Amino acid sequence: MHLTTPGFRSSPTTARHAAPAQVEVQITPLEGPLDRYVELVSDVVGRLVRRRAHAAKDARVTMVDRLKAATGAKAVALLQRGPDGFTPIDRTLRFDLDDVRPLLMDIPSARRLWFGHVAAAEGFSVFCMPVDVVEDKIVLLAFVDMPPELIAMGPIAMLQIAQDWGDSFKVVRDSIIVRKALTEYAEAHAAGPWSGDLPKPVSVNVSVRSLLDDNYVAAVEDAVARSGLNAA
Repeated sequence: MHLTTPGFRSSPTTARHAAPAQVEVQITPLEGPLDRYVELVSDVVGRLVRRRAHAAKDARVTMVDRLKAATGAKAVALLQRGPDGFTPIDRTLRFDLDDVRPLLMDIPSARRLWFGHVAAAEGFSVFCMPVDVVEDKIVLLAFVDMPPELIAMGPIAMLQIAQDWGDSFKVVRDSIIVRKALTEYAEAHAAGPWSGDLPKPVSVNVSVRSLLDDNYVAAVEDAVARSGLNAA
């Protein structure tokens, strides 16, 4: 990009004939608050929609199970802090309240939320993120041994991803979902008794914004090609 050199002044008689000097200008786009975490967020969304291979198809998958799978934490629990201490509302199988209780004791017993904190002891750590206050009782999520890169991104940033990215988040999310859905559908068809027949039609939920985005269309075409399914 070229701009006229500042400070150049010409007389009315020479302005029509003299070409202004030019300088090279380098432009560096400013980074959005979450741009550096694009790959990390994509991995989180991908794990969130991934069905656990070892789980039965009819197995009940709770919110804490999905959070554990999405974040890669060792264990996750939804806890309530009241006058008598902590009570689990829901937790994954490997979450042991007695083990993590010493790391939860510094949580303020107040009627307001805070930004959360990380408590570490020898051998493991707990990331606590408050989510609500119900009848003077604080409800919080506790993640055991959450990957440090997710902690570095921060709980507020994680909660505001969809809002800050807007339509871009929807496109990324829907692209991951359709890719995973078609891959698992193709694998199920190949392993089923009708593997020799043409696959039955399959539909995947998608937002209108994604349907109007060329990046999503390209993601669908790539997913169809990789899965070996024919688009109808």
